[in-house]
Amino acid sequence: MTVVVDEVETRYAVPEHALLPAFELLPHVGSVEHVGSTLVATYVDTADLDLLRSGITLRRRTGGDDDGWHLELPDRDGRHEVRLPLDDADRDTPPALVAITQVVHRGRPLRRVATVETRRDTALLRDHDGHPFAEVRDDRVTARRLGPDPATVRWREWELELVDGGGPAPEETARLLLAAGARPAQDGTTLERVLTLARPATAATTLPRHPTAADVLGPDLDRRVHELVRLDPLARADVPDAVHRMRVAGRRLRALLGSYRSLLDRDVTDPVRGELAWVVGALGGPRDLEVVQERLDALIGDQSEAAAAGRAALHEQHDRAHAAAVAALASPRYFALLETLTGLAEHPPWRDRAGRPATHELHRTLRKQVRRLDAAAEAARVAHGSEARAAALHDVRRAVKRVRYAVEAALPFLGADAASYAEELASVQDVLGDHHDAVVVRARLREMSPSLPWSVMAPGLHELDQELHEDEQRYAELVARLLRRRHRHWLDD
Repeated sequence: MTVVVDEVETRYAVPEHALLPAFELLPHVGSVEHVGSTLVATYVDTADLDLLRSGITLRRRTGGDDDGWHLELPDRDGRHEVRLPLDDADRDTPPALVAITQVVHRGRPLRRVATVETRRDTALLRDHDGHPFAEVRDDRVTARRLGPDPATVRWREWELELVDGGGPAPEETARLLLAAGARPAQDGTTLERVLTLARPATAATTLPRHPTAADVLGPDLDRRVHELVRLDPLARADVPDAVHRMRVAGRRLRALLGSYRSLLDRDVTDPVRGELAWVVGALGGPRDLEVVQERLDALIGDQSEAAAAGRAALHEQHDRAHAAAVAALASPRYFALLETLTGLAEHPPWRDRAGRPATHELHRTLRKQVRRLDAAAEAARVAHGSEARAAALHDVRRAVKRVRYAVEAALPFLGADAASYAEELASVQDVLGDHHDAVVVRARLREMSPSLPWSVMAPGLHELDQELHEDEQRYAELVARLLRRRHRHWLDD
């Protein structure tokens, strides 16, 4: 069974003879416990270091209190770690971790590329009530590169990891380390150091003075493809919210190819949009069940055996839906789509009109999308009945997303007024997203009604009805402002 751990840690480079500070001097430290250990990690990658080049590390560690296989996945707010216990009878990479990283190694063999031995002194910091709030690790590292060009590297570093938020003043602990001679580490990951590999810096995109539509949209197409691939391992590992974000990445790509289809060769891009819809649909099952699980947990909790049984059934459904999504991501059909997307990002199939000035072509497309949004908003305004109203508002939400994604694809060119408009679109989208979730959860709660006592179900239904009413009121306020002409003046240029 995999375990996903979110890490909050900071690494520091320190001189060989630096002294670990006396943490007892800090006013919020009640006691310090020191523990010594020796860790041995064997790193696994392809011959071309494909995992490392993607910011991923995969290792087998022994020693300390976290023996096992560790897969570290980069994310926007840090790193997520997937752990598996050791199997003494088998030193090969566990199939589950091979599957999670499939989008990177694409079936190429994984082999041992480095070993790292760490002599560690861990200082566990506790507050005056005896609760641990931080660990400071003093590591003396010996790393060996394996393969045809072996080498050995040694260094020392300190690592500060916060526990349960890091106590009342985590910045004071960090300042004490800096005062003792530590400096924020700038050397990349442990594996990058031993393999002397630095990931290339991402070059900033600079538009020409008079950009064409292709100049503006090309970089966004490239970013969206890379975002889809980056989120793939996180979604496979079922990191919280990763399935949702990968689904959004697929929708953004599909919206980009659809909104600006007049600038692209549709014989090439329309089939790609169809395949992206398939991926988004495959991810929709586990995502929708995540929403239902979270909302029903908050609404009914464990108030009865029936409620607990209903929640357990939802968890089982989610696991099956996630397994089905992962199966889709492991299929030849999916990898064929990724190859096509990579080719699109490198060589977009622009039509001649994509070479025209960006102002005319982009604004023409965006005005068309805004008109569709206006029509959807009007249809929702005159819709009668709760079901028709909910369906019409869902159509508005889809129209809002199309406009928002189309605007955001061109923001480097469109400027501040367009950015403000995109923020207003996001606000409407959020409210309508909450409304749609409440509609779905309400329907699911009614489905569960035969097995739930009325005393459990009634408060939940009342809360959802009230939420739906409040969402519609909030939507009316936001959409009235969104539809005002002055918020779209930048489209008249």
